[in-house]
Amino acid sequence: MEPDQDKQKDKQTPEQTRVMTRITEIEQAMLDPELWADKHRAQTLIKELAELKEELKDLASGGKGGKYDKGNAVITIFSGAGGD
Repeated sequence: MEPDQDKQKDKQTPEQTRVMTRITEIEQAMLDPELWADKHRAQTLIKELAELKEELKDLASGGKGGKYDKGNAVITIFSGAGGD
């Protein structure tokens, strides 16, 4: 491991370490040609990998981001004394 990677690893939270470990596990599994024979399992791992990378990005930025934080929301407020 290079010195910069050592410094970065020292600064990781336990949650970041857990996420990075799982990302590495999935990436290693993706190197196995037998994985691609099971389309459902491959798609599940691809989806999990994308979610973990997004989570890691949120953790690195200090955000407490959730699964739906990247989605937009529309709110309509009707002001008045009540009623409809």
